[in-house]
Amino acid sequence: AVQAIFPRITMLDDQGCSARPGAYDDEKKVIEPPLKPGFYGGNATLRSQIEAFLIAYFNVYDAEDPIKSRKTLQEVYAENTSQFTMCLENLHEEGSGKTRWPNDNFSFHIRLSHNIKQIDKWSKNRQNRLFHGAMDVVSQLCKMPATRHLPDSFLIDVILATPSLLIFSVQGLLEEAPFALSPQSPQLNFFSRTFTVTPKSNGSFCVISDELFLSAMNEQRVQRYRLQLSKTNAAAAVAALQTATASVALADVNDEAATIARFCVDSGMVPAWAEMCLKEANWNYQVAGHIFLTAKQEGRIPSEAFPQ
Repeated sequence: AVQAIFPRITMLDDQGCSARPGAYDDEKKVIEPPLKPGFYGGNATLRSQIEAFLIAYFNVYDAEDPIKSRKTLQEVYAENTSQFTMCLENLHEEGSGKTRWPNDNFSFHIRLSHNIKQIDKWSKNRQNRLFHGAMDVVSQLCKMPATRHLPDSFLIDVILATPSLLIFSVQGLLEEAPFALSPQSPQLNFFSRTFTVTPKSNGSFCVISDELFLSAMNEQRVQRYRLQLSKTNAAAAVAALQTATASVALADVNDEAATIARFCVDSGMVPAWAEMCLKEANWNYQVAGHIFLTAKQEGRIPSEAFPQ
């Protein structure tokens, strides 16, 4: 009965047993998880608040003089109850082993890393890797390398949302100093940051927990990330068009002019091209949306299809 759920078990009640026949048949199968756009719980107001916070935060964090600029983040963190931790884990790349951090910042990060996989190395001095209170947190942030985060690589997810507590994560790509001489060839790495915040009366947030995860990336991994991101963005666009389709159906909009106008808004195309796309889809709004997204990704839509 147990092996029906865990077919690869080879020890039950301290007794050795054989894995269930066929347990490893799917070992080489790679199942790509479904693509999901950033999740905000369908709350447009919450989305705008989170995005405004992150834009403002990283503009300060990535400023030209990071030490001076990051000091101003003290007002963002709870004076006595905030906490900051970070974790570094360089992942294995198939065929080339573990990816290495591209510069000397690795030695700085590893001394702070709160990675549970290496708990035997830091358990005795754990307090040296935890930072409490706004002053302590910001003091540590000021010591960290200068960075450039790439907003176009961000993917944001809301984990928990209540009137008094909000948890959300942002992941993406960043470059650390020393920066590449050419902005066209930066050395990018992966980051994920999870913020636990409480709302302020002015509509902003007070951070009570800030968890940073870093991982080195080689060029192949960066390309895969960008590919996944483009698919995710396409999935988000499809979802938006599907929502628009539902809205059109609920409103019982049968007038072609109104449908064209709506498709212009959702696709960004001029009316003539929006009408062509809708006609090709036999006025099926959802099909038209898929046709538009596919053509756009393949670069088959000319510039005149959009307002100049």
